[in-house]
Amino acid sequence: MEAAQLYPVVSAAMVVVIAPGSGAVAGVITRHDIFKVRSLGHQAERARAGYLRTASRNGYSLQHARPVWACFPFLYPAGPTPSSIHKDPFIEADNWNDPPTNEVFMFNRVRVVSGLLSVLVLFVVLQLFTGGAFFNTVKADKENFAYNQRLATLQQAMGTSWVSLVQARNTLNRAGIRYLLDSKKAGSGATVPELVALANDELKVAGRGFADFNANLPEKGKTAENVLTLQTNYKAYRDALAELVEFLGAGNFKGFVDQPTQSLQDKFEKDYTAWQKAAW
Repeated sequence: MEAAQLYPVVSAAMVVVIAPGSGAVAGVITRHDIFKVRSLGHQAERARAGYLRTASRNGYSLQHARPVWACFPFLYPAGPTPSSIHKDPFIEADNWNDPPTNEVFMFNRVRVVSGLLSVLVLFVVLQLFTGGAFFNTVKADKENFAYNQRLATLQQAMGTSWVSLVQARNTLNRAGIRYLLDSKKAGSGATVPELVALANDELKVAGRGFADFNANLPEKGKTAENVLTLQTNYKAYRDALAELVEFLGAGNFKGFVDQPTQSLQDKFEKDYTAWQKAAW
């Protein structure tokens, strides 16, 4: 019994089945049928490849088993090529009669592992970036907080010194007025020695405030020009008030009146106000 002849029609993407002898058309295989058969062939080839791998591990030799594509020569007239079948790592090998080599499966595993490692590395990089940004923010906030705390301490210390010096100056003025009243025997209330002693106490408070100011200065602030100017004018004003105390204690009222204390006070006040503005 003769087999039916198959005539592939390439332009129409179909295969015509011709009956032997009569030459009558027995049937037509359409493109859809071709794709379906090829899909089934690919599935069978993958199953065959898995079977061959299992057989190879178990010690069986199936080197001469026919591949599935050989059962459909009219679908693969020139044999399997990369353009005529779907590429599949489970059915690709150096030899179509042999099962896939271990290198094929190892290569695919390496690609999967490489992809996972790439995602992991990207995640680690993002974590490091966000962690670094958070650390820098916390560090900057900590430095700003420490700076503000130190600045508040410096302002409080210098403010105490300034207020104490002004109070000492007012007390010495009261002592000078009482000195004049005592010369006319019209004085009352606190005596000159008592007022001078009070002025000395206020100068001591100013000195402690100034010492706290110097103790809390940062290294950069110790050499700042405005700070050095402020320290110089403080010393000049403080020494002038201490000299007024000596004048009153020695009864040198003329020296007390002639000293330019007000100009020294105005200069120190100006430098103190400028330092406060520069500090903020």
